[in-house]
Order: sequence, then structure tokens, then C-alpha cells
Amino acid sequence: MFTGEYVSVADADTKPEIVGTQTPPVYPVAFNRHNVIGEATIAFIVTVDGKTEQVQVVKATHRGFADAAMESVKKWRYTPATKDGKPVNCLMQLPISFDLGR
Repeated sequence: MFTGEYVSVADADTKPEIVGTQTPPVYPVAFNRHNVIGEATIAFIVTVDGKTEQVQVVKATHRGFADAAMESVKKWRYTPATKDGKPVNCLMQLPISFDLGR
């Protein structure tokens, strides 16, 4: 599933924290028009330089939500996780909700 060396977010001494504003996913137009709601769970690595890499869909209620969530997460930036006082690559997993009441 994921390649390279990384720690899970549970094993990190400090967890990655978002830098700036997270770019929200673009709600798929067809789903918005038809009042479709749902969720996509995305897993990714936060690198030692704070970028998101190896962005993958764990599960999603609709493929359109999965695609939108992945594209958004690819733009996010973080402070890196640390382990034993050193920055490390860190595996994270987040649910992203698509709700018309946003």
C-alpha cells in the first residue's frame, strides 16, 4: 500500500499539524445538483518537508467524492511529525465529509 519509511500518527511523538488553510475539496457539480451527500476516507504520508504524498482512497461513498478529496489533500501542507526529536514521514488517515450544509 505505502512505500518507504514512515511511522503511524499513533507512534509519532508529535503529530503533523496543518499549515495555513486546508483547501476544501470541490463538491462534484452533479452531486450538488442532486443533493448527494457522502464521505471519503483518505490515507496519505506527510513527509519530513510537510508535503502530502502517496495519497490514496481507503473508502468512499462515491468515486466523485474520492477524486475530489484526493485532489484537495494533495494541496495540503503540514508541519512534519517527529519521533525521538527528529522529523519523520508519517502515515495519516482522515475522513472528509461532503455535506450540502457546509
